[in-house]
Amino acid sequence: MIPPMNAMTAYALALELDPLLRGRVVESAARFAGGMTIVFSGEGRRFLHLVNSGRESEIILDENRLLPEEVSRPLFGDLTGAEVASVEPLGLDRVILIRFGEKGSWGESSTLTLRTDLSPVFRSAALFRDGTGRALETFGAPGSRPPGSPDQLPPEKRWTLLDLPAGWKFDPSTDAPEDAADVTEQLSTLLVRTVSGIDPVLARALATGFVSDPEGLAEALAVIGARLSSGEFEWKVYDFPESGDHGICAVYPVALPYDPRPESPSEIFAALDTRISEKVVPAFAAGLRKTASTQRRRALKKARRLFANVGEDLESARRADELRYMGNLLVTWRHRLRTGMKEITVMDFSGEEELTIPLDPSLDPERNIRKYFRRAKKGDKGLAIIMDRKARIRRDVVALEKSIAETDAIDDPAALAAMIVTDSGTGTGGAREKQKPRFKSFRVDDTHTILVGRSDRENDELTHRYATPGDLWFHAQGSPGSHVILRGANRSTPSRIIEMAAETAAWFSKARGSGTVPVICAEKRYVRRPRGAKPGTASCLRSKTLFVSPRLPESGQ
Repeated sequence: MIPPMNAMTAYALALELDPLLRGRVVESAARFAGGMTIVFSGEGRRFLHLVNSGRESEIILDENRLLPEEVSRPLFGDLTGAEVASVEPLGLDRVILIRFGEKGSWGESSTLTLRTDLSPVFRSAALFRDGTGRALETFGAPGSRPPGSPDQLPPEKRWTLLDLPAGWKFDPSTDAPEDAADVTEQLSTLLVRTVSGIDPVLARALATGFVSDPEGLAEALAVIGARLSSGEFEWKVYDFPESGDHGICAVYPVALPYDPRPESPSEIFAALDTRISEKVVPAFAAGLRKTASTQRRRALKKARRLFANVGEDLESARRADELRYMGNLLVTWRHRLRTGMKEITVMDFSGEEELTIPLDPSLDPERNIRKYFRRAKKGDKGLAIIMDRKARIRRDVVALEKSIAETDAIDDPAALAAMIVTDSGTGTGGAREKQKPRFKSFRVDDTHTILVGRSDRENDELTHRYATPGDLWFHAQGSPGSHVILRGANRSTPSRIIEMAAETAAWFSKARGSGTVPVICAEKRYVRRPRGAKPGTASCLRSKTLFVSPRLPESGQ
């Protein structure tokens, strides 16, 4: 598990990111196994990574991609082309808000807010548009829940490091948590539960050092809070051996009442890079390794089960003559068969020996007889095929066993992520990637493609699941017809291509025979399916009407 970034570091990082990212434009956003990346314009640290480990997240700003682009798939399509307006922390709750200015295809302005949440309460990333009551898109662990608004906070604590009350101190007689074992644990638990900005690692260190000095603890917290509030950060790497592995290589933006690591870097990214290389990347690779290995172990279990089943088929194939003989005996002694019998003992055709024939008690006599003849026929035809199949499955088992051993020895996150994508078809380490539906399509140029739904089900899939928010959506106004999507549309898309998509929508409608057809055109982000409506239904919050003649594009597939 990745040791979580502490609240003070997340708060200070947001303030440091504001001048660095302000004015930059989002070039792309993509998800991969265990995380996501946003690519900004400009030079230097322009790759913002958010990596997950369970329900905890870590934010990284780097000069390079964490994983190759080929193991990623698109995410947060609304962000592409948006310009960063500001970056700000949401108090000391490990939430960073990145606000963007955006212009739509028709020149209207709006504001987007990307909430990056490093706490385990909400999804690690959620994108909101101003004036809307829910997230446009979210990313994060399935066990977390999407926030209801960009500034929604986790449950509030009694105090915050940024505003501690004067004279505060710990009183074991009144403040001690009942579920703590001793005074040191009581103090540590109290600090985490009641003071926003104090993480478990620092709480344990403070509790150990100030357990018998409440006044000293209050003074230390006041100094830390004042330094944090000043905004003049002094980045240091600290090691807390008493706190176990999770406390080693902890980065803080202010001086603490402890000695930092010798020769600790004081620049923000140098300090964070130390932690990332020592803790974050190895833990991230371990999570990917576990996912990749688990996938292969499941495949191995399935292959071994299949190998055993094929072994039974092979045994049956080798006994084809014996099975046919038993089937003929059952036909002869049909009058003695009853449903529910587990076996029957009859005289063989020589009349000299008795033979006991197993039966399936869940089958009636006729089906038990057919089962023996079917197994015999399968054996006659399939002996060579089954032997070849068993050999292939055996090779698969050996290959999977070797692959598991190799996977357990890999440390490179890129190699591990590629293995997960290859196995599951996803960049999330488990969930299946949506298969591309087989819509009617027309390739217009290298950038634009016209897609057409040919049924209510395809219309619904195309509009509400497959299309991205920035695509243009078309439908003949006041007439039944297909939903049409123009993929690749942006502010520079020529009007002729937009008209071509509208002509296509007119052609695939009941108004095809008309000379001029009104066609609705809207960005997909403004198209909704009304609650309770049947598949293929859509309504537009914002649209315009084009008057075109029904016409097919020149090429289609």
